[in-house]
Amino acid sequence: EHAVSAYTEKFRADHWISRAADDEDHTTATVYRSRRQDTGFRIGKGIMLRVYDKLEETKSDDAKFQTVMRCRWGKLPTHATRVELQIRREQLKALGIDTVEDWFAKRADVCAYLCREWFRFTRKAPDRKNGNQKRAKTWERWEEVTAAFAKWTGQERTPVKRVKSV
Repeated sequence: EHAVSAYTEKFRADHWISRAADDEDHTTATVYRSRRQDTGFRIGKGIMLRVYDKLEETKSDDAKFQTVMRCRWGKLPTHATRVELQIRREQLKALGIDTVEDWFAKRADVCAYLCREWFRFTRKAPDRKNGNQKRAKTWERWEEVTAAFAKWTGQERTPVKRVKSV
């Protein structure tokens, strides 16, 4: 587990590539702060990525904190960074997901698309004007996030193709 500050520093330094930045108004990116420290960020609208400090988020709700401690952590962790991806129905349809069965068949590829093509952190700021952004090396911690989503979805993959821009 890593502190959320590692992610927010990368985000603020523009060490990322995202279709959200290309397809949507840049105002869809927000950095969250508490007590003058970054506690996370979100980007996107129809597809949204949230990365935030789960410890900070649960501090204001004791019942939630106790539940997460008991059911998830078991003990008080040093860091608890949460990465969430939210995808709305319209964007799911654009990826060929129209039923629950479609979701279960294609979820591994949807998550791979979201973590590799829709958004990814890079080791350093990509050359947005002169370089091929696909050549930018992915940040090692983001590779860990991608691997965690792959583990969650399972290894069976059914190729997913975008029907329209998402």
